[in-house]
Amino acid sequence: RNRIKGPQGPLCLTVPVQDAYQQPINAVRIATAQARWAEKHCRSLEMCYAKAPFYSEHQAFLQEVYSRPWERLADVSEVILRYLLDALAIKTPVVRASELGVSGQATERLIALCRAVGADTYLSGAYALQAYLDAAAMERAGIRLVFQEWQCPEYRQLYPKAGFVPDLAALDLLLNEGPRSLSLLHSGGR
Repeated sequence: RNRIKGPQGPLCLTVPVQDAYQQPINAVRIATAQARWAEKHCRSLEMCYAKAPFYSEHQAFLQEVYSRPWERLADVSEVILRYLLDALAIKTPVVRASELGVSGQATERLIALCRAVGADTYLSGAYALQAYLDAAAMERAGIRLVFQEWQCPEYRQLYPKAGFVPDLAALDLLLNEGPRSLSLLHSGGR
C-alpha cells in the first residue's frame, strides 16, 4: 500500500495479495483474481499527476511497470524501489534479505542481517524500539543503534485546496519536485 494525492486529499493504492500472513515478502503472491489493480493504479496516477511538473519524465516507466504481468509482490516492489533510488540519485546498495541465508526472528534476525553485510551500525525508526527492537541485544552484538527522527518537509504538491499532505509515496515528491527531491528528503531527517 501507498498513498498518493488527489484533488480531495490522499488516496491509497493497494496491490491485492493472496494470503500473506506471516510470509516473507518474496513469498507473497499477487491476487490474480483482482488482475485489474495495475490498470487502476496507472489510471489513478495519470489522473492525479498528469499536470505535475515532472510527470512526463516518469510516465513511460509507470506505464511500463503497470503493464507487466506481476506474480509476486517483492518483484514489483523491487523494480519500483530501484527506479526511485535511481531517479533520486541514491547510491545505497540494495540486497535482498533472502539472498543472505540468515535466520532468526525480530532483533536476532536484524543482528544476523547486519553481520551478513558487514554492518556495525543499524539505522532505525524510533517506533521499532517500543515495538520489537531489543537495544541491549544489539549492543551485546557490537552493533550501534542510530534512531532516525524524520518529519516530512513541506514541498510543492498539486491540489492546494486539499492542503499539504505529508508522508505520501516518494513518487509524489519526485513528480512534483524532480531534481530537488533528494535535498528535500535530507531536510526532514535528524
